[in-house]
Amino acid sequence: CSSDLMDVILSELNGVPCEYRLLEKLGEGGFSKVYKCERLMNGKKGIFAAKVFSRSFLKMQKTWSRVNEKMVFSTALEKVEREIALMKRLRHPNLVALVDVIDDAERDQIY
Repeated sequence: CSSDLMDVILSELNGVPCEYRLLEKLGEGGFSKVYKCERLMNGKKGIFAAKVFSRSFLKMQKTWSRVNEKMVFSTALEKVEREIALMKRLRHPNLVALVDVIDDAERDQIY
């Protein structure tokens, strides 16, 4: 998962164009890196955390499990996609809110 600081990621949130700028790396885990980022939308700036995944790396990470007496594998990408789907539905004051998901095929990254 490689990303240069000050990368600019363009998106559209609820039909409104916005721009995210990665500012500094905050940390990293097994599947992603987390950056402090700035969002510019409607002329207003906001500070967020951005999790950056390498799509091809996630596809290569496979785990096996037994389902109905059969061994099946799943990829880390499938797990991340399930987490994203769940986070889109959750709203609670004690949980981090998922604001936007950007799947950038050209850069092979999910933000």
